[in-house]
Amino acid sequence: MRAPSFGRASSRGPSTRLVGVVVGLVLLGVGVLIIVDTYRLGAGWAPDGPKAGYFPFRIGVLIAVCSVIVVIQALRNKQDDSLFVEWAKLVPVSQILFPLVAYIGVMQYLGMYVASTLFVAGLMRWLGKYTWLKSLAVAVIMSLIIFWLFEFEFSVPLPKGPLEQWLGY
Repeated sequence: MRAPSFGRASSRGPSTRLVGVVVGLVLLGVGVLIIVDTYRLGAGWAPDGPKAGYFPFRIGVLIAVCSVIVVIQALRNKQDDSLFVEWAKLVPVSQILFPLVAYIGVMQYLGMYVASTLFVAGLMRWLGKYTWLKSLAVAVIMSLIIFWLFEFEFSVPLPKGPLEQWLGY
């Protein structure tokens, strides 16, 4: 299966133009998400000052406008079909990117500490080829240190899941 392309760089990897369009569209999605969510909070002005979404709404609009400009510039610049990166060099990036996206998604259900333990142990086992015992030991110790540091020393509560609630935190 061939990857999508806008130019001659497709045989070895995506063109700079294609990457510009994709990044612009992703940022446009982020900007629209910010706009919609902050509008729900209240993006206007109240009698006592700005509502909760006043400034984030404007940041979302700015992100959306700038991303549209990026997409337009990328589409208009037909000369920039140079190679952005070779497909083979994207493999190591995807080996971290996809587990990282899963980690972020799981964090809201399991909490920061359990998700971090699973993420670190999984990457150590999969990419580092460490034994399960060493991977789990390092991941658990790392999460316990982070828990102690943030919860007790800094007094900054991080997202918790069912395990921490069961333990009374």
